[in-house]
Amino acid sequence: MSSMIIKTKTRFFLAVEGESEQSFISWVQMVCNNLQLAVHLDAAVLGGKSYDYMLDKAVKERDKKNRSKAKKCILLVDADVGNFANGWSCQDLKERASKANFEVCFQRPNHEALLCQLFAGYEQKKFANSKAADSKLKKLWSNYKKPANAYQLSAQFCGDDLFRAAAYDSELKKLLTYIGLMPDGNPD
Repeated sequence: MSSMIIKTKTRFFLAVEGESEQSFISWVQMVCNNLQLAVHLDAAVLGGKSYDYMLDKAVKERDKKNRSKAKKCILLVDADVGNFANGWSCQDLKERASKANFEVCFQRPNHEALLCQLFAGYEQKKFANSKAADSKLKKLWSNYKKPANAYQLSAQFCGDDLFRAAAYDSELKKLLTYIGLMPDGNPD
């Protein structure tokens, strides 16, 4: 009888702005599984609004269901929230999240811009605003409907797209480094 070794999965808690980000994290989990990376990405949807609201809800979600045992707690939000929400800037969020033991990863300016970067030839594309990113995504992915689920993402993209985009997007690289998909080093 052969002995079977069961690897314990490293747990990460990701508090994400909305359903689009939750689907994205589910797709990243699929990439991790394909690469046999023993991680569990536990994502909770925060429902948008302002940075202070999302951080407060992230802390409450972490404290539920024993999520505080996660190796790292990460907050994944759009960078443009600070432009229209009363209160905090991106820097304010990073500072306050750090005090609550959360790392922050921004999508610049929004999730749709991140999805655009996954297309070959668009890795380095920077968008002036969310409207420009939304418009470009609709041109690149004609049948895209928000939120795309993890299976739709996996039909459109592969792990190589993720790594290629991360080479040009420091926030995505930071996220992938935190969960072990990119080599260790200082992700900041």
